[in-house]
Amino acid sequence: MAPPPIEMDAATKAMFDILVQNMTELKTANKRQADRMEQLTTELALSRDNKLRFKVIEPIKYSLDSTIKLQDYFVTFEIFCSAQYGNANKDAWSAALGKFLEGDISQAYIGLEGGSMPWEDLKTTLAA
Repeated sequence: MAPPPIEMDAATKAMFDILVQNMTELKTANKRQADRMEQLTTELALSRDNKLRFKVIEPIKYSLDSTIKLQDYFVTFEIFCSAQYGNANKDAWSAALGKFLEGDISQAYIGLEGGSMPWEDLKTTLAA
C-alpha cells in the first residue's frame, strides 16, 4: 500500500520546485562537463598517438665571438631544450648543445666529450 500523499503549503511547494529545478540544472551541467572531459581525454590520447608536437624555434649558434655572454646563451638554450625535449633528463641536453656551438668553444666541447657530461657540469666547465 502506497504512503498517503504529503500536503504542502504554497511556499513549501515553491521551494521544493526551485530545488528540483536546481538539481536538474546541476545534473545537466555535470553531464556537459563529463562529456567535455571525455572529449579532451580522447583528443589528448589522439595527439599522443599522432605524435603531435609543437615546433620549437632553434637558438642561433654560439661562438666566443658572439655578442651575448655564454651564461645568457645557456638560459636561451635551456628554454629551447625544455620545450623540445622536456625536463625529465636535463643531462641529455649536453648532447644537443654540440650542434649549436661554433669555433673554439665547439672544439673545447668536443675535447671535453661534452655530449656525455652531466648538463650542470658541462655548463660550469665551458664557462670557466
